[in-house]
Amino acid sequence: MTLYCAKEFYNDGRVHDDRLLYVAPNGENVFVPDGFAANQKLPLALFTESGHAMEASRHASIRGGTLNVEEFTPDPVIPVSEISWLVGRIHVSTTNEDLFDDFKRRSNKATPATVLEICAIALAYHRANQHLYRVFAF
Repeated sequence: MTLYCAKEFYNDGRVHDDRLLYVAPNGENVFVPDGFAANQKLPLALFTESGHAMEASRHASIRGGTLNVEEFTPDPVIPVSEISWLVGRIHVSTTNEDLFDDFKRRSNKATPATVLEICAIALAYHRANQHLYRVFAF
């Protein structure tokens, strides 16, 4: 399954500042500088559909920059299909915090940056499952 991330390009003539979309601790998507996101250990906001990524970026943009959605290429050491399989067995009502805790525990030998990427991928698949549940729930 293809994953997508969102980027905001901003240039007002004085400042050139491009930012990626991250997931804040409160669950909201926010555009923040990469250094801030790394310092705060924020996972990248990833999506399984480009339309969802664009919708989230429009909602999160407060500077009025140019928005772009691009395909995300995970680190080759990350077992994306295994993450998808594990997330498929997690209940859709599981909170983001519980999901993160589970994948942090499972990836205890990985670097902190890799753990954040694993959590971001897991969250993207979890959101997709939640969306499917809302669409097909009776």
